[in-house]
Amino acid sequence: MIVAKIKALLDQAWRATVIAIIGIPVAEYVAYRYRACLSLAAQISTLQLRGRISFVFAGNVVPNIAMSRIAIWNRGKAVIHGQDIASCDPLRIATPEGGRILEATVLATTQAVNEFALVAIATKCGVCSTIMTLATAR
Repeated sequence: MIVAKIKALLDQAWRATVIAIIGIPVAEYVAYRYRACLSLAAQISTLQLRGRISFVFAGNVVPNIAMSRIAIWNRGKAVIHGQDIASCDPLRIATPEGGRILEATVLATTQAVNEFALVAIATKCGVCSTIMTLATAR
């Protein structure tokens, strides 16, 4: 008797209308929430050394020194390809006016196939004096 009532309720035509009314917004939300997007993230940790200690780098005295570790990663859901980054505006690490990057190394990469590299570019613009571009072959 109860089974017959449930079957009669499910056989009604309004069921498809309710499913469509609920299903379309749910599908739009899921498509928006889980869409592929590009999103670079970075974290910087800097140790500034000043005071009575003097530093010599490549035979030159450095009056003020800082060591920074910069982590850059893709927090998006899509792969970032080399052509996704504008060639006229590449990713870069810049120092303030008067500063210099003495040395830069890539400590680790998660995928060697990306061929991530640092390329030094000496420039003298209004904002920075040394730029390291972050290059990828892909």
